[in-house]
Amino acid sequence: MSTTAVTDPILVSQAASKLTSRNKTLLNKTTGIPLPDPCLLDPAVRHRTHSNNQWAKWFCRDAAHDAKHWKNNTPTYCIKGVWLQDFIQCPKNTASAKNEALRTMREMSTWESDEASGMFLDEHYQPLVAYFTRRRAGPAPKLAPLDYNYYYIPGPNTPLSMGRSSDNLDWAAEEGEKVYFDGIQDSEDPHEDGVHRSFIHEGTEYIYEDHTVASECTGARHLVHAWPDQGHDPIIYGLHPSADMVSNIHWAPHIHAYFENTQKLAILLGEMFRVSFPAFYAKYEAVFLAGRWTVTDPGPLLGRVLVWKLQVMPHQDGLDAGPSIIFNMGKFTGGECYITDLKLKLKYRPGDVIILMGGALYHGIGPWKPLPGITEDGITPGRVSNVWFFPHSSFRVLENKEPGWALKFAGGLRGTDTESDSSD
Repeated sequence: MSTTAVTDPILVSQAASKLTSRNKTLLNKTTGIPLPDPCLLDPAVRHRTHSNNQWAKWFCRDAAHDAKHWKNNTPTYCIKGVWLQDFIQCPKNTASAKNEALRTMREMSTWESDEASGMFLDEHYQPLVAYFTRRRAGPAPKLAPLDYNYYYIPGPNTPLSMGRSSDNLDWAAEEGEKVYFDGIQDSEDPHEDGVHRSFIHEGTEYIYEDHTVASECTGARHLVHAWPDQGHDPIIYGLHPSADMVSNIHWAPHIHAYFENTQKLAILLGEMFRVSFPAFYAKYEAVFLAGRWTVTDPGPLLGRVLVWKLQVMPHQDGLDAGPSIIFNMGKFTGGECYITDLKLKLKYRPGDVIILMGGALYHGIGPWKPLPGITEDGITPGRVSNVWFFPHSSFRVLENKEPGWALKFAGGLRGTDTESDSSD
């Protein structure tokens, strides 16, 4: 029986994301998501390491200064009628809620995107979303109790009316006004091998087009220092590094190089996290040291996911209960971030950083298309997203543990401190 062939990169990516079990395994063997590689990162955020103590001291100081500058000069808004606790108490990732979020995304598709740095709170002043992107110079007024002037009321033209649209910022720059960029350096994704691939799903053949115009594979790599096997109680079965961290000896040098070359990036993101979600930062910083597997990662988030050229549908982050950091890289058009529970649409260009309560808030990425062409360095187009998070199951095990606990006690499988002492 003949099958229909589909080559549209968006439809191919969406179909690939729906594969499960053996079909997904076979596809991954064919299209193998590349190992982490320093060329994912702009030279500005990958050449230095944390081994030089003097450099580390200066860089950490500068990163902290820039993050505090964002905090002191970025407007803070309250989103009316929104309470974080309501979202936390709802069941996660139900089919009906995801369908409703998708409908909301489609309704918002024609809305103006917000493209200015900002901090967004609920009605009880609990942080929901921090956005690091372009920002006009000058100190921004801060939210005062019952100050209705600083409510953010989402709508099709809200960014333009509040001076937060792309046009607003471009006009300000053209008039000579200073426009800062609070995010990280733009980045691109590494080359691929040019092999054309396809798969069949529900009677339809999905074909990856020529690599000059479409992605060569889709999927994700999970780099987590310590987490439990799915469906297993971590208190009983312990914690271990994710499979992508330790699968085989050929991967180990790539993993080490990735963490070594992303130290500067991790410090920058860590300081952004510290100023926007200080209570969570304080909790995670100590717990991270207990679960850290490779010392080249400065923390404080225990896990990273490299989302390789996927179209991301609306969802809640199922593994974490606190904030997650997201940023993207590559050459593409579209790809705005929709936080549907808040009716918030963010431009989310390469280099922008969003920190959000992703485990509570439904969010998704608008359709994107790769831009044509390959750079002189062999960089192909497409969108690569990064999600940095702290698994809640790991946090429960690691809380109040000493630094290096996961390594010392094999993630809890070698007994507690008391048991170790009594066996002398």
